Amino acid sequence: MQQHADTHSTHSENWTGLVVVGLCCGMAKFYFHVRQGNIRFEDMHGADFADLRAAWCWALQDARVVIDQQLLSGPIAEQWIEIGDHTGVVVASLSFERLQVIH
Repeated sequence: MQQHADTHSTHSENWTGLVVVGLCCGMAKFYFHVRQGNIRFEDMHGADFADLRAAWCWALQDARVVIDQQLLSGPIAEQWIEIGDHTGVVVASLSFERLQVIH
């Protein structure tokens, strides 16, 4: 698993590619920030989901669209989605490179 310079938490990864930093319970707002190298495209609006798993499923679908439509340029190894909670803490991240292998 590739470590990112600005990540300040320890990650664990399961077979689906979900990198979990923390877990959230109940209806919560999640933000889906897109990373391309050192550039972070902030999701300023977020979306409400029942839990982190539901947010993860949405991020997975969205990432597949980004990859399929080639919406980002540059090396896919430097592209990923960070899922943030309402406090701004990144609770999960999805590597586009890993998704491309699974996809």
